[in-house]
Amino acid sequence: MEAYWRSLASRTGLHPGDLDQLDNLILALLHDPQLYPWPHRLAHQCIPEDAVRTRLVTAGILQVGTDTFSMEHDRVLNWAAARALLKTEQGGQASIALAAERFAALRPFNAATGTVSWRLGYLLMDLFAVALNSRSQTDALELLHTLSEDPSHHEIDASFYSYLLPTLGVDALPFY
Repeated sequence: MEAYWRSLASRTGLHPGDLDQLDNLILALLHDPQLYPWPHRLAHQCIPEDAVRTRLVTAGILQVGTDTFSMEHDRVLNWAAARALLKTEQGGQASIALAAERFAALRPFNAATGTVSWRLGYLLMDLFAVALNSRSQTDALELLHTLSEDPSHHEIDASFYSYLLPTLGVDALPFY
């Protein structure tokens, strides 16, 4: 997914930093997980520059609905969410504790209520993959430990270790 994400940045017409503008939309879900797809008014608040929204739509990253914006695919939504959860609102590195708290806020599964969580089936794997790529191995291990040991966070079941973690390749070997 990292390679695909990098390929998005090279889509025709995008400017450096345009993809980072998605972070505010993702982080808005922490306050109300029913805001996905994102209402136009929220997209205008979170990405105030019309030109940036237009470039993201023209590049195919954001899709425009009648009254909403959504990501091109739920898989891309998961990766974008993982990247955003590991950042502060100012674009710096969020603490592992904050990233874990944000993850827990997005994970309650309830498709019946319309929350975004049912679309985020790969968020744990992507959060760990982004941590492996952007943080120290110690931080990545702290993230897994926090999420698996703290009962207030999402329980990591055996399927994560058996089926998802191995897909991350050699970087994830120390965590098997």
